[in-house]
Amino acid sequence: MWQCNYKFIRLFWIQYVLLICLSCACIVSGFPLVEHINFKQFLSDDGLTSGPVEAIYQDRRGFMWFGTYGGLNRYDGIEFRRFTSDRSDPYSISNDIVWDITEDQQGFLWISTFNGLSRFDPETGSFITFDKEDGLPGNQFNRFSSSWKTRDQELVFGTVDGFVLFQPDLVKRNKQVPPVVITGLELSTKPALPGRPGSPLLKTITETEELSLDYDHAIV
Repeated sequence: MWQCNYKFIRLFWIQYVLLICLSCACIVSGFPLVEHINFKQFLSDDGLTSGPVEAIYQDRRGFMWFGTYGGLNRYDGIEFRRFTSDRSDPYSISNDIVWDITEDQQGFLWISTFNGLSRFDPETGSFITFDKEDGLPGNQFNRFSSSWKTRDQELVFGTVDGFVLFQPDLVKRNKQVPPVVITGLELSTKPALPGRPGSPLLKTITETEELSLDYDHAIV
């Protein structure tokens, strides 16, 4: 014997009425119910880097940006421009696997990759890369590590080691190279002190300008 599900019937009629109301509203406003949309597929032969597209972003100037497994791509409506990692160029993108793209208030693009976070300057066409040494939780981002811009214009990026939140305007790269200073000396994993038996130091290591070691001082 058939059992009547009155809850299902009521839900069906509610959806039906809402559909009728939406159709009437579209007809009155002149908005077409069915709009013909054309799609165009872009492949590597069209200039797009290889691999699946993992990130899509449109910047304030209208350029479309696509992140793939083969690098970063900018599309101006006519052609693609590729940005790929180059170990010989310190101002290239950090890695060719691009996961996410977002823009800050100054117009810089921040790109999370498989190895670090890169900031792109559209004016110079160069990248600056930040990694764990700059305070990130880790260097590796992945496809599940999305980004977000808060109401205070802070940027949030997720890494495999946690998320990082920062104010882009306050991120500065220290261009000053610190001096190399030797503050201690160990021989065979033991501290070498001035005047001690077997120690080659006559003064502290910071005051020593020249040092000669014997053959048995193999582990320094």
